[in-house]
Amino acid sequence: MTYLPEESKVIYESKDGKEEKIFDALEWLATMRSHVTDKGEQMIWYYGYYSNVSRFLERVWQNLLQHKIYPGFDISTYLS
Repeated sequence: MTYLPEESKVIYESKDGKEEKIFDALEWLATMRSHVTDKGEQMIWYYGYYSNVSRFLERVWQNLLQHKIYPGFDISTYLS
């Protein structure tokens, strides 16, 4: 990231160096502010079906169905 004070511009370069964007300084601040939560709040990235836990449990369930698990099966072996 490079700030050009005389033009009031910010040049942002991606980590891999392939992309470069030029922002007005106030636009850059507004963009960065959207990534900061208010005090006491928490940002939710993934929820519902797309959460890591849901995807993991879906995978476990599919494994159980494919292997025709019988009563008395200990699921903890699949959870570790």
